[in-house]
Amino acid sequence: MKTFLHSQSIFKNALTFLVFLFLGSASNAQTYTSIANGNWNNPSTWNGGQIPPSGTIPLTVVININHKVNYNNSYLENYGIIKIVNTTGLNPELVIPTNVTFNNYVTGKLFIKDGLYTQNRFVGGGNSGTPQYGSFINVGGKVEIFNSIVEVAQDWQNNLGTSSFKNGSLTIGQNYQTSSVVAFDTLSGVSLSLGWHGNGDFKINNSFNNFQNVRVQLAGTSGNFKVNGNATVSGDIDYITFKNNINNIVANGDIQFSNSVSVNGSLNLDAYCATSVAKYDPKGKVSGTQTLNCSLNYFPANYIIASTAVLTNGLQFSNPTLISGTALQVGAVYSFKTIAPGIDATLKIDSLINGAQISNIDDNGASVGYASAFQPVIKSGNIIGRSYAVFTFNFYQANSNSLMPLQIVKVSALDLDGGATLKEFADINMGAGASAIYMSTTSDISINAIGTGIFRGQNVSGIERTGIDTTAFANMLTATNQNISSFSINYGTVTNVATNTARQFSLYMKGFTYPNQTTMPVKYLSFDAVAVDKSVLLKWITEEEINNNHFEVERSFDGNTFSIVGIVLDGNVTGTRKNYQIRDNAAELQSKTVVYYRLKQVDNNGKITYTNTLVVKLQAKAGMVVQTTPNPFVENITVSFSSTESGSAEINIISVTGQKIFTKQSTVSKGYNSLQLSGLGQLAPGMYITQLTMNGVVTGTQKIIKN
Repeated sequence: MKTFLHSQSIFKNALTFLVFLFLGSASNAQTYTSIANGNWNNPSTWNGGQIPPSGTIPLTVVININHKVNYNNSYLENYGIIKIVNTTGLNPELVIPTNVTFNNYVTGKLFIKDGLYTQNRFVGGGNSGTPQYGSFINVGGKVEIFNSIVEVAQDWQNNLGTSSFKNGSLTIGQNYQTSSVVAFDTLSGVSLSLGWHGNGDFKINNSFNNFQNVRVQLAGTSGNFKVNGNATVSGDIDYITFKNNINNIVANGDIQFSNSVSVNGSLNLDAYCATSVAKYDPKGKVSGTQTLNCSLNYFPANYIIASTAVLTNGLQFSNPTLISGTALQVGAVYSFKTIAPGIDATLKIDSLINGAQISNIDDNGASVGYASAFQPVIKSGNIIGRSYAVFTFNFYQANSNSLMPLQIVKVSALDLDGGATLKEFADINMGAGASAIYMSTTSDISINAIGTGIFRGQNVSGIERTGIDTTAFANMLTATNQNISSFSINYGTVTNVATNTARQFSLYMKGFTYPNQTTMPVKYLSFDAVAVDKSVLLKWITEEEINNNHFEVERSFDGNTFSIVGIVLDGNVTGTRKNYQIRDNAAELQSKTVVYYRLKQVDNNGKITYTNTLVVKLQAKAGMVVQTTPNPFVENITVSFSSTESGSAEINIISVTGQKIFTKQSTVSKGYNSLQLSGLGQLAPGMYITQLTMNGVVTGTQKIIKN
């Protein structure tokens, strides 16, 4: 009976698809683009006042959501294209009401980039209260999400279709499920949290699923992590946890794999949190450390703001609301909503030093700087010397009191100018691990590190600049740090006469590149690694070093796991530069064809930074020439080689970043061998490396192209 109903459902969907295909062919494609925040059915929300269809979206329709749009229908069936994409510097959002299920059918496409899809799990938002209902179901359509925040009231399902979610968070009231042998599901850099209605399973049934740096939280009092049927899984999971980050209770759930599950290459799991090791049953399908560890604090999710998004869109500070204290006075706290997808912020006036006064907390008047910047107006303290205001910013998960560490924060103090008797300054305190950049020549300001992670920029030229301009590099500095939930800044003036002059400041939280920039503490001019016989010579040159303690050279043979080659304490000085070098003569190099290196730089305060990773190709073992055909390929390849010995062989497909994404093992004989690799059609187009390992030794490689 179930089979009949399922077939009937597929037939109905196919028939509906054909009807819309016919209707679509009879009319031209229509595009609708939002121009303001508002309701879906309000003409003022849309360009030209043209309201897009709701309920059923035909395949001929493209809907561009560039603002916050509230959906106003009781159902949503998509056969067209819906794009929630940040193209204006704002944070686009589609808000779905309770009891609405979004069905994305065969021709339907949903794209979200630097945006939000919100259907609250509970009335009023947050992590508790009266549950709301409604789901997202991908019924044969296509879903692509990047650097975004998604919340669904009840269930998230990928049935029959393709879904790719890269970098962001997905929060669900109940279940996450993929099913069907034609469903492809990718999660990369995603924090997935489910079960908030008190129950909810993570379920994979028969589908193809790939994970990369994924964290899964089952926050309900009941629910299991299940991989069932003929599912095919691969990749890397950082953490699976049954611990609810709000009440810290670990639920009595199981992590279960079926014997029929296939692993494409490998599925790595770093750690899990359950009530006991008896709750973990991988059936030998999982590799990695697989440690029982309930102390990891990955939730609430901090896979929120990728560095690319910060550079493109920044943090938006506008329209502050006073939520406590007296306006413009010490102790006043202001709220900034949606400074980035899924992120709110508060601003507190911590203190006013030496008579400084605040006359405007955020002046965003016409032609005054940048509406998205924090722009207070501060009066000097009518003294000779330094007077200033102290502000503290905190980042929170939207509509909650949960502090949210951001992956990267860039804070730029603009337009630090002045005159003969008054000069502006800014002290940016980003905490341990922070760095700063500024103009290294023709700068109107001086830059000093006045404490751990604290950078002072102060005007020294006494030249007034017109307006607030992000091209006036000589009057600004940018401080950067990672994984922080707060920072503070002192804004004020240094005077040589007593004055109550009002000055506007501008704190611009969007990254950009300075010409001729200087980086604190270490600026690299070069980093190179060259193979010399069976050794590798590494060289690097630094232009400027502040607070640098030492370098550690790290090596890897798989591009993932690195170990220390050596520690370099100091280099040879040539003018303002330092030249470093070290030779790696390790015996392991004799049997390798590819090796990876990176530099780990350590500050005096313990902060660690890494360079990019270099790939060095060594001489292959004699007699082992690998040929991969066809090249380029679409679905299947044949790997051929002539072996000088018999034994066990392993063929790996490796990404350009050095990660193994496919593995096949076989027994080969001396002489000519040919191995077939199939099922590669799901790989993303681009360049890969075919790597042959014989008897545990890498003996040959070849670059291949996936079309």
